[in-house]
Amino acid sequence: MIAVKGSGPLVGPGKWVEITGDMKDFAFPATTLSGEKIDNLEHWGVRNAFSWHLLWLAIAAAWIIW
Repeated sequence: MIAVKGSGPLVGPGKWVEITGDMKDFAFPATTLSGEKIDNLEHWGVRNAFSWHLLWLAIAAAWIIW
């Protein structure tokens, strides 16, 4: 894929990619190897990632203050 500034991405042999629709209708469902169904992969695990970031931020702040 080649991205052309101001025009958009070109795929393959010079074909334009047109994106239509509404962003709120987008969903990215997935099924894990264990069979767990995920409704929207974009938001799955975000809370866990933020929790780990906050934990390490607190540890770093305590280290700097100490």
